[in-house]
Amino acid sequence: MKRIKKVAALMLALITALAMSVTAFATDLENDDTGEDSKEVTRVYELYQIFTGTYVEGAGTLTNLKWGASTKSAGGEVLDPNIEELKNVLNGTDAEKLAVIETYLPTDAKPIATSTGGGSGDAFKDISFVGNSFTGLPAGYYLVKDVTNLSGTEESNNLSVVQVVDGTLSITDKKDIPKPDKKIVEGTNKVDVNNTSIGKPVNYEITGTLPSNYDAYDTYYYKFTDTLSKGLTYNKDISVKVGDEDLTPKANIVTTTKEDTGETVITVEFKNLKAEGLPKFSANSVIVITYSANLNKNAVIGGTGNPNKVELEFSNNPNDGSVHGKSPEKEVVTYTTELGILKTDKDGTTFLPGVEFTLYGEGVEGILVVTEENYVEDTEGTFYKLKNGTYTDKAPTEETEGEYESTETKYKKVETIVEKGEGQNDTQVIGIVDENGRVIFRGLGAGSYILRETKPLPGYNTIPDIEFTITGGLDGNGKYVFSSNNDNVVIGPNNTFETTIINTKDVQLPSTGGIGTTIFYVIGGILVVAAGILLVVKKRMQAE
Repeated sequence: MKRIKKVAALMLALITALAMSVTAFATDLENDDTGEDSKEVTRVYELYQIFTGTYVEGAGTLTNLKWGASTKSAGGEVLDPNIEELKNVLNGTDAEKLAVIETYLPTDAKPIATSTGGGSGDAFKDISFVGNSFTGLPAGYYLVKDVTNLSGTEESNNLSVVQVVDGTLSITDKKDIPKPDKKIVEGTNKVDVNNTSIGKPVNYEITGTLPSNYDAYDTYYYKFTDTLSKGLTYNKDISVKVGDEDLTPKANIVTTTKEDTGETVITVEFKNLKAEGLPKFSANSVIVITYSANLNKNAVIGGTGNPNKVELEFSNNPNDGSVHGKSPEKEVVTYTTELGILKTDKDGTTFLPGVEFTLYGEGVEGILVVTEENYVEDTEGTFYKLKNGTYTDKAPTEETEGEYESTETKYKKVETIVEKGEGQNDTQVIGIVDENGRVIFRGLGAGSYILRETKPLPGYNTIPDIEFTITGGLDGNGKYVFSSNNDNVVIGPNNTFETTIINTKDVQLPSTGGIGTTIFYVIGGILVVAAGILLVVKKRMQAE
């Protein structure tokens, strides 16, 4: 009898402690704020009865304990010799308490009720699931399992919870998942969008946190998948840290390139963050990944920019470590632009090929120069020819089809692109105007520039230097736009710059030593001789 009283007292203390921990757990759930609404799912719960007894009002405890219908010793007195295990976890975590409770469940334990089917059998026929609560329960101690299939989703399962109830057991869903964040690092600033020139590096930082119930997991899978667009070249300088501790050698890091898109994919994987040899992570741990990539010649110019995105795959069921979820992708974008030059005479009717321009500015070492543009027929092309001889990537409509030479024939743009040659350095790049009067400096980021006509055509005046500054940022609609402080350097619809440069012909004397100077000497000599003859004739006439 004394042993029974001791065991009952121990169970009373255990249940009181567990009930308090469940209350705290429920409070955490109610205050959970993920910062982003996940796609709504219908949760499925299973209910197991661990103990029955007499519910003590106000204390939230049970007396006259017996093993519940779901246990190995259903209906028997609580006299299990392993009851000492329960005592040892009184001050443990919810997961530790749960682990002990589950030892009393047979491997084929059947739930006494489910959220989708109500109570099972006559003994539990009054149990139903209304709203988010099981109702009609006999006084007892219950285990609730979240068995919703959330594999591959953005959500996570609840940890199975235990609760002392009399009549109603309410469940509060927990939607706590780790979410990665990604930023572009520019000095002390961390931004989602930026701009730069081709050839220059972009520095990235990825951070990943852990869920608030991380301790509830026996194992924890964690994998970043980072995707760089074709216009970004990975510099193979990745670092993985938590605090000051370097995790890079301990992470499984794999880099691949997609043949179809040219994208670079970097994965950073930890098969089990709780494995030996790794730091002791907690819900407050932050994993930080840093690396850089250079903007390259495949960069998208203007338009949609050059994205870099990351997603996180993670354990999302504390009751089953083999189940993984996926976070929404977090994307950052780097933009770059170009300056197109059209060179004509004063009437705008004659192109002036062969003129040399030099663009000066910091960070132009990777700038590309488009020295020729042609359009060729191609059924998969994206351009159409207009009646005025120019091309557009805008498809004809009923209102505009009269402007097109053909609404069926498509063209693709073929460019001749050169990189730096002799006489060019990190602060200058040279371009020669093609037969269509065009030259393009491609891959410009924010900065101050000088455009100089370094070799004009013979017989034409040299234009004054064009000085301009490029800036970029988000407009009121969240669109990234470039702008210039020079009215002659204007931004076009694709977020790229254009300028038209008109030259006039020289009005100058021929150079010294040329044939024109000789003519002046000859004419001058003739005039002197003529003057001498007139003088002689005049004197003879006066003498007569």
